[in-house]
Formats: sequence, structure tokens, C-alpha cells
Amino acid sequence: MACICSIMGFAGYIYGGRVSVGVRSQVAYADTVLVKWAMAMSVAGAYFFWRLIHLPKEQLAAGQWTGAPVKYLFLSDLLTYGYFIGIAVYLRSRNKYAIWPILLGTTLYVGRIVISGRRGPLLELGLAVLALLWFIRKWRPNKTLVLAAIPLAAVLVNGIGIYRSTIYSGVTRGVLRDVVSDSLVRVSRAIGALYDHADELLLPTSYPEVLNAVYEMHSSDSYRRFDCGVSFWNSVVYRFVPGQVVGHDVKRALLVDLPPNLNPRLGHQKIPGSTSTGLSDSYASFSYFGGVIFLVIGLICRWLWERASAGHVTFQLAYALTIQHSLLALTHSTHHFFLAGITFLLFVGPVLYLARTGHPTYASSCHI
Repeated sequence: MACICSIMGFAGYIYGGRVSVGVRSQVAYADTVLVKWAMAMSVAGAYFFWRLIHLPKEQLAAGQWTGAPVKYLFLSDLLTYGYFIGIAVYLRSRNKYAIWPILLGTTLYVGRIVISGRRGPLLELGLAVLALLWFIRKWRPNKTLVLAAIPLAAVLVNGIGIYRSTIYSGVTRGVLRDVVSDSLVRVSRAIGALYDHADELLLPTSYPEVLNAVYEMHSSDSYRRFDCGVSFWNSVVYRFVPGQVVGHDVKRALLVDLPPNLNPRLGHQKIPGSTSTGLSDSYASFSYFGGVIFLVIGLICRWLWERASAGHVTFQLAYALTIQHSLLALTHSTHHFFLAGITFLLFVGPVLYLARTGHPTYASSCHI
């Protein structure tokens, strides 16, 4: 299955460069309008993120979030989109007002990365900024730095559990000066713990994600019942249908029951924090034909890349904000990629529509 998905993803990348479907003209956007919306989205997203982290611990510790946590998590994505719209505007026009959403977003991202030890925000920030720097400024990092970053990334990815357990021990609560001082000490202690375990983190002896995928594919194969994409439909309902608005009974009625999981009967329990990879859900949907999902993902990514490289602002933002989720399609679930696309259309689509100047450009680069 891994070989099939790899081949199909590469085929999508090759064929995506030959697809000619797209808008020939480039749309110009008013930077002042974009900055205003970026700031509004960043402030709103920061507010909902603040509401999320201040929910009762028992709600946040639940295995499957429902109600307020889902609502606040979804709306907190406004911060991400406002943040990167601000970065794109600043890189293109050096608009001084774009600094404000950038400062707000950077503050919260650094907090989530350094203090909370979250890999997702680190990956999203790094990939999106590098993509925008390349598309807009044609800047690329030094090859030596990239090669040096590979082992560092391996240590960070595999050692995030050590980092979190170290940094969360002995948390200080009190005046701001004491909290900041204690946070710096805990960060340095966590970095030291990663250094001490660097050798085993670079060459891990177990791969729980792959093992999870094997057992879950075996579970799907045992029933010989494949959901034909129903699991993705359930993910869409969970994320985009607000039970507090339409009613929880309506939301439950929209969900489709899936075959039970055989993993507990087979004696396999997932390690907390591990995933089942995108191989598992694609196989559970269409058996070996699930590789077509990776074909579609590869095609879309290449299609976005070609148009972003041509100077289309819309596609530059779309690629920068979905590149992380294309990786999560392999490491976590293919649902991440398509859900991110829908979220982008819901949050960024209306902003770009309102910011249009009404005058399409046919130049090689699009001006904001």
C-alpha cells in the first residue's frame, strides 16, 4: 500500500504540471483592504484561541472534542489565515500596517512552539513562510542550512514527548517576571534533554504509526467492508456542522456509522499521541484503490505550485496554507488536506473577493 500511494502521489505531481485548467488573468488586490481583514481575522482568532485554552481541563482532556472546544478550535484558525495574509502583503508591498497582524501572530505561534512544544505550528510556520518568501521574493535558504536542519528536525519530531514532559515539570505560577524567568529555564532544560537523547531520536527503534496502520488495514480487510469515503464525510460533519446551531440531533443524523475496529480484539492498542498515517484511512475507504487519493493530492499540489510560481496571489496563499496538510495526509490522515482546502475557501475566499480591485492583470507578477 505504501508503494502504491508513493507512486500515485508522484504521478499526480508529474501530471499536475501538464494540467492547463485555470484562470489566465491574475486578479489584483487592494493591500489596504487585505491588511484590515488580516488584522480583524488575527484578533478574532486570538480571542477564540484564548477562549479555547481557558476551557475546563476536563473538556480539553476528552478524547473526542464536542461543543465549545470544537467551535473555538475552528474559529481560532482565523488567526492563522490573518497572520499569513499579513505576511504576504508585507513581503509584496512593505505595508507598515501589515506589521500588526504579523506581530500578533508571531507572538502566539512562538508561545505554542516554544512553551507548549507543538510540532504542528512549527511545521506550518516554517513551510508557509518559506513558500511565501520563494513565491514573492524568490528567496531560498542556503543548502548547507537545509542539510543541517534535517537531523535537527528528526530530533525535534521524535523527541517532542521528552521536550514536553521536561518543559511542563514544575510550572511556575505567579507574577509575570517569575513566570517568564521560569519558562526560559524550562526551555533550556528541555533543549538539554533533547541533546542527551539525540542518538536514539535520530535512529528510533520502533515506528508505532506504521504498526497502527498495519493493524487498522488488517481490520478493514477482515470485514471486507470499505466506507467509500464515508469517513471523510463524517470528518466534514464533525468540523463544519455546528451542533449548537443546527442541533445535536441533526448533526448526529448526518453522521454515517462505520464498521467497528478490530484492533482491541487483536491485542493492539495505539500509543497515546501516535497516528495511523494516511495509508490507513485511504485503504479503509477504497482498499488498494485508495492510492488514487494521493494521486489527487499530488495533482492539486503541483497545480497550485505552477500558478503560485506564475504570481497568482490567491494560489500563493493557498499553497502556503495547505503545504503542511499535504504532509499530514501521509503522516496523519488524508482528510487533513481536503479539510484544510474547505477551510481556506470559507475563511480566505470571501476576504480575497472583497479585496479585489476589479482590474485583472496579465503581467508575469500580480501586484497587491
